[in-house]
Amino acid sequence: MTTRVQGEPVDAIRPALVALLGDEDPVPRIATHKWPKDWSLADKRPLVLVADDGGPVDWPVKSEHTIRITVGSDDIPTSRRIARKCLGHILANLPEGLAAIRNNGPTSLTDAQHSETGADLATGTVPVVIRTETIA
Repeated sequence: MTTRVQGEPVDAIRPALVALLGDEDPVPRIATHKWPKDWSLADKRPLVLVADDGGPVDWPVKSEHTIRITVGSDDIPTSRRIARKCLGHILANLPEGLAAIRNNGPTSLTDAQHSETGADLATGTVPVVIRTETIA
């Protein structure tokens, strides 16, 4: 028996960002879905969080997702630079496994400060489409 499920866009995006950010100094840590409890500014390396804020589903063909990229570091310019690089890369080089970028486009970056770590944050979103999958 087989089952059709929604695709997992975070799993498609993470490897593309790992490859993209491999030349950064220091190389950022990449986390998925939630902010890691063991990360702090003392790590001296930025954190890139890839999360899925959901979206509509066209069952059984595809699902649409709002991917949120949040970067934390010890200063806003660094966080913004890395976030811009990640979002721009997704838009210009559709990661393998994704079907398309949705027509309503990305959001501009927003700055904030992480309440628990004090990290300076830059966050933005990009709407993507992924096909459903068949699993055993």
